[in-house]
Amino acid sequence: MTDALLEFREVSRSFDDGARERVEALSPTSFVLARGQCLRVLGPSGAGKSTLLSLACGLLLPTAGEVRFEREPFSRWRESFRAAARRRSMGVVVQQLALVHGMTARENVALASVPDGLSTASDRAAQSALFDALGLAGLERAKVETLSGGERQRVALVRALAVREAKLLVLDEPTAHLDAARTDALIALLRSRIDAGCAALIATHDPRLDTLGEPLHLSSSAR
Repeated sequence: MTDALLEFREVSRSFDDGARERVEALSPTSFVLARGQCLRVLGPSGAGKSTLLSLACGLLLPTAGEVRFEREPFSRWRESFRAAARRRSMGVVVQQLALVHGMTARENVALASVPDGLSTASDRAAQSALFDALGLAGLERAKVETLSGGERQRVALVRALAVREAKLLVLDEPTAHLDAARTDALIALLRSRIDAGCAALIATHDPRLDTLGEPLHLSSSAR
């Protein structure tokens, strides 16, 4: 049997548009993501890629269907339990970067990547290596609100990759603000995580990520 980590069972998401119309953000979708597997979420604009990622990490709940994480009914858990699972087991970069203003880039990374709050020398060394790999060396002590949009997104990537015991990476367009060299570095980092047994769910238009895993195509019927 497949070592399933994340399952979508006929998951859909809709919302009211304010004019008494129901808008389908994600049409019914089913898949299984195994440990050590990467799925690249593909589809046209409006197909529901970002919605799917938010459902996968519990930031949104499905209108219908069920999301299961480690064979448990993740989408039925209370928000506090889903948030704890994200902190403990997931590295997440979605459209809402959720960086804390007033804190430095390093503090933002440590806050999320060490759930027990006890950062070790090994943690700090790993974080420094990630800052360097993604072109952020020297910006660790900068307040995140002073950084550019691309730099903030890369801080969020460092935070996701630094989660000590991550079982799942959920990444929305991770190469959008990276040049060729930094993209190659990120691909190497992602491949090492996947080879070590971490699963990855990546929404991307970037063909450079094609070698990382299998495609998951979303229909344009979702809006």
